[in-house]
Amino acid sequence: VKGAPEWATIEVLPNVGRCDHTYAYFITTILPQKINPAEQENSIVVFLKDDISAENFHQSGHWNDFETLVKLASSENGFACGIEPGGIQHGTHIFFLSAYHDVETLFDFSMAEYDRNVKGYNVDETEFKSQFTTLGSWYNSLNAGEVANNVTHVCYGGVFAASVDNILRRDISVWKAVETSLARGNNVLEGHYAERSWGHLLSTPLQPYQAEALISKSDGVYMNKNSMHGALIRRPKLFLHIGVKGTLSSEILAESFISDIARLKLDGYRVAVHGKYDGGLHGFPDIDRLGACLWSEVSKQRIPSYMKEAAICPEHLL
Repeated sequence: VKGAPEWATIEVLPNVGRCDHTYAYFITTILPQKINPAEQENSIVVFLKDDISAENFHQSGHWNDFETLVKLASSENGFACGIEPGGIQHGTHIFFLSAYHDVETLFDFSMAEYDRNVKGYNVDETEFKSQFTTLGSWYNSLNAGEVANNVTHVCYGGVFAASVDNILRRDISVWKAVETSLARGNNVLEGHYAERSWGHLLSTPLQPYQAEALISKSDGVYMNKNSMHGALIRRPKLFLHIGVKGTLSSEILAESFISDIARLKLDGYRVAVHGKYDGGLHGFPDIDRLGACLWSEVSKQRIPSYMKEAAICPEHLL
């Protein structure tokens, strides 16, 4: 391995289970040899695959940087994903995708075939189809315990980091079960089940109030078994800034929006006009006050005392 340090442990494994099998093998076999009890509480493991090129990026989103991975994995969450989810377009609408998934929908995930990432290795002719018809049935076979909440963390892309404490929180039998199931062959359905389970198995479980907040703030669940099946989704709030200072355009346009405000809100828009033309009479936020909701505390401190009122973000404005 080019550039590997002298203290690195390098092992050649059978070409089975792809990166997920290697990760499980590391947890069951290598990690116990590397753990220093005195450093365990402050240690993390970064799991990296061999190819993070654009051709091997199949999800909407972007890569996290290494520093962010380390910080998040070192936090109370104890886990960080290499990919920050992006958005999807459905018709004329755009939805943001969450790293948190509805468990019921997620556990219904299955896949008929997969032919990406063929690297020219010898094909072992193992059938892709699994005895486990859904992710939920595979997860239950691990005896990893019940899922505590209706939503759970899911990480795609095969790059993530986890605290050693969170890794060891799971009984070694769970990791051995993951390793054994992935040893069935090179390109197997169990690998896709494992990819979608690392986040749940390694992250600190959500508190009930956190799960409830995620659900209440979402606008639905993404249904696509070829992608991030089960991801919570949210539509962005878009503001229309209407009017030009010194004209009556705001007043005229505001009147035309009054009858269509319900439809605009349904489409994800929030209409804001200059207060001098509307005064909030029709429920439109004042565009002049939106800035106060976006300024940092440092910026607000620089505002002269006679303008302090303009730096206050009105409650429920957004």
